[in-house]
Amino acid sequence: MHPDEQKWIKAKAFAKQQGISESDAEMRLAQQGFRQVQAGVGGEEDAGARAFLSQAHGMLPADGASGPGYMFYTPPSQKNDARMYSKALGDSAAFYYTNGLRQPGAIQAATAGAMSDAERKKLAGAVVNVVGGSALLATGPAIAATVPGLVTSTVTACTINPTACTSAAGIGGIVSGSMDMAGQLFLTGNIRPGQTAMATVSGAIFTPLGMNAGAYGNAVLGSVNSIANAQFQNILYGDTNSLFGAAIIGYGFGSFGANVGSLTQKSATSIFPIHVNSRVPALLQKPSTTAPLIGVGVGNAAQGFGSPVTPFQNQKK
Repeated sequence: MHPDEQKWIKAKAFAKQQGISESDAEMRLAQQGFRQVQAGVGGEEDAGARAFLSQAHGMLPADGASGPGYMFYTPPSQKNDARMYSKALGDSAAFYYTNGLRQPGAIQAATAGAMSDAERKKLAGAVVNVVGGSALLATGPAIAATVPGLVTSTVTACTINPTACTSAAGIGGIVSGSMDMAGQLFLTGNIRPGQTAMATVSGAIFTPLGMNAGAYGNAVLGSVNSIANAQFQNILYGDTNSLFGAAIIGYGFGSFGANVGSLTQKSATSIFPIHVNSRVPALLQKPSTTAPLIGVGVGNAAQGFGSPVTPFQNQKK
């Protein structure tokens, strides 16, 4: 536990709130706070102490290559590292002794963290397997009602021109994954392979649908896509992204991307006409997909600018 976290513990206020002594209040806050930031710490969850500690705000300095810390919250990589802030243990000895805290060893912390990570990854694997189907099954009726004929028109378009449909899915996946990686690098300087893979898969799934949905339909699809990705990150990485916040961000950038893509397609059509031969009736020609696919790529990139926008945190980092 970082010294700043120890100093923040407001035993007097918590004691008054809970009707207990200040020494008991400090011990409860210290033990719960320690459980929240260090893997391998025993004891039962203290909901009252957790709620009180959630009032703490601010970031903590990095320790080596660990990255910055957060008040009473650590991502799994930091929580599993018993060495983080260990240099301050000498100055914290009295605090640890008074409140019954024992620093886990490196093996104990790593083992406890590995068990937790394994559970999250097992559940995340299930999410990956069903995310496409379950998201579309759960939201399909609402989307179809909001955007008449969306599913039917997409299936029809893909049946008539499967190459264009496959190309759109490929472009959507590549651009979505690339924008997600760029967002991660911008925010943290690191890349989570699982998060990027999820963004790539969901981009490939939703892009063909988006080609037939218009601005409003893409806003709805953007919300569904953003919720699926945010929940995946919550499960696999222990993040605390707000699904409501993700829906708002996805809705806004989904609509923005659709409008940018539409304008781009219109501009590209002047260079790459949909119907190349003006002497042949349009119904007898195979439409060119160059301009629409350019619009898809640019629209996805525009929507991807939402990647660095972090959904509201249910539990502060």
